[in-house]
Amino acid sequence: TDGLDINVPQAEQALSFTVSLNASFLFEVPPVVLANGTLVFKTAQYQFGETTAVVTLTDTDDLSFSLTTLFRVKPVNNAPSFTIPTPSLTIVDGDDSITPAFIQNI
Repeated sequence: TDGLDINVPQAEQALSFTVSLNASFLFEVPPVVLANGTLVFKTAQYQFGETTAVVTLTDTDDLSFSLTTLFRVKPVNNAPSFTIPTPSLTIVDGDDSITPAFIQNI
């Protein structure tokens, strides 16, 4: 066995995850993997598409293992909306009327 005792356990390693993306614009809070394996992220509003993510687990000896996964963010069909800031409009019969900013928050 060349002096190597295979029964001696290796010292406990500190492990950490990293996530690398090629399209970070899809996320308001980019994906991270917690020490317990939980994936946490928040998608960006009004953004959709696909990105490849490389998830890497590294120990204190700088040894690592990586896997690749795909994040697919689907578009949401949001209904259009707007506001009318003035609840009533008074016009005089026969007059032309131009009302700037009649419709807002489109």
